Amino acid sequence: MTHMYDSNRRLRREEKFLLPTAEAAYLAGRLTALMKPDPHSAHGLYTVDSLYFDTPNADSLQDKQAGTNNRERFRLRYYNGDLSYVCLESKANRGTVRAKASQQVDADLFFALALGKSNAIEPEAPGLLGRFRMHALCKPLLPTVMVRYERAAFQYADCRITFDFDLRGGAPPRQIRTPPTPGQGEVPAKWFGFGGIPVLSPDVCILEVKYTDVLPAAVRHLLSPARLQASAVSKFELCMPARLL
Repeated sequence: MTHMYDSNRRLRREEKFLLPTAEAAYLAGRLTALMKPDPHSAHGLYTVDSLYFDTPNADSLQDKQAGTNNRERFRLRYYNGDLSYVCLESKANRGTVRAKASQQVDADLFFALALGKSNAIEPEAPGLLGRFRMHALCKPLLPTVMVRYERAAFQYADCRITFDFDLRGGAPPRQIRTPPTPGQGEVPAKWFGFGGIPVLSPDVCILEVKYTDVLPAAVRHLLSPARLQASAVSKFELCMPARLL
């Protein structure tokens, strides 16, 4: 799925690594000397839930596996099981450069999109919603796989480093157990009891290093003791097989 980059997207470099959780704990300890925990991480790990969309032929997955240079993927994302703040997100890739866009959606639209009802988006919707509607109706795009993990995140200047543990995947729900009251924007504390299937060893985590132009020298120094080897690991790709189980 290709997409031309536009000026409304923030271009960032992103490097990914697989490393043992023991080494991740050591690195996280070093990073605290310079970097501040992400607001979500103020009390340790937080849960990230993402519902990814793909075509019936899994075009997004095939693009990832083929290394297609200019591709775009859509997802709904929320944190700690709390649906009071949900965003529709787009992530476009060009090598190690990522362009991410995000737009908050209300509860009614979230539940509609989660059930594959992309026509719930107004035909003239601006921005990301309008682009998603076009792709979803033409491809079509359907809710395909749930991805869940526990994250610790650190921030310094424009650099963000995340450690993702306990990666799980599974099929999205086919019905909503506790829908909100129509038109009143009421959101249950939890959407549904998604536990997921572990897709990565508990002894391994995913490290992501994100920055705009150049990785700050101080951060590079703190990461230097680790024997890091760049990886093309994708949580979306790892979790896709679990949707069939």
